[in-house]
Amino acid sequence: MDDWREVYIDQFASAKSETEVFNQMQRIARELGFEHCAYGMRLPLPVSNQRFFMMSDYPEHWVQRYVENNYFDIDPTVLHGLTETTPLLWSADQPASQAEFWEEARLHKLRHGWCMPAQGKYGLIGLLSLVRSADAITPVERDEKELRMTWLTRLVHGAMSQQLAPQLMPECEAELTTREREVLKWTSTGKTYTEIGLILAIDGRTVKFHLVNAMRKLNSANKTEAAIKASMLGMLF
Repeated sequence: MDDWREVYIDQFASAKSETEVFNQMQRIARELGFEHCAYGMRLPLPVSNQRFFMMSDYPEHWVQRYVENNYFDIDPTVLHGLTETTPLLWSADQPASQAEFWEEARLHKLRHGWCMPAQGKYGLIGLLSLVRSADAITPVERDEKELRMTWLTRLVHGAMSQQLAPQLMPECEAELTTREREVLKWTSTGKTYTEIGLILAIDGRTVKFHLVNAMRKLNSANKTEAAIKASMLGMLF
């Protein structure tokens, strides 16, 4: 029998769109005993108004209520995804907080679930959720399935990042030269053209030349924005 890890890797590597990635995730979620699944991603850009992407097969009315009531701002699973790196096991039957939110989740038969954050390229943060309407997740079941669920989380996040980042954040495809990265690093510390030139032993006009090229590649209005974008996208390390 094929190792399930290799099977999962092959399945997600062959996906040609975010829809295909989600369909594979949904199929595996069913195999693991969950009726519903969701994947959310936070994009680091623009810094002043960070955006979120979401795909799920949750009941339509729940999604509508979630948006209408701004549940995103109080959803404990979202908070966990943005601040932690470990899995979270939850039950709407035993809420630790946000009782109204969990009561509405129960009404839509979203009673028991598991979620896990993932971080990877370009500063993207993802959160995969597996949910069902009955039967709490027992310690035995968690021991049996959590390795697969963790692999699923990381593979889905990697595949979604590959599909979505170029669409939603085209700056991630910028190919910076070594010199462009160097001048952006020093710019991010507040150095001027002249100071960077002295540090790198090049003329200040040459520093400006490389910064202008980096600004163009990163679709930035000025050197500060370019340095911030490059840093957020992990291009300076």
